[in-house]
Amino acid sequence: MSSSKRGYGAAHKKLRKAWAPRVAAGVIACARCGKLIAPGAEWDLGHDDCDRSRYVGPEHARCNRATAGRRNIVRSRVW
Repeated sequence: MSSSKRGYGAAHKKLRKAWAPRVAAGVIACARCGKLIAPGAEWDLGHDDCDRSRYVGPEHARCNRATAGRRNIVRSRVW
């Protein structure tokens, strides 16, 4: 599957580039864990767990990539 079909096309790259200076300055918190992303640390532009067409913002690479096997999906009880 191509990177574009996985959600990493031109729009993704443009948005990541826009976030990059602030992430590099160390002033952006990870959208998943809430801790600051250190300058020079690996980071990903995180997608919403339920809707991959939406972004939640920069995330530590380890936080973003650790979600593949355990999505944080909150479901209502079935009555």
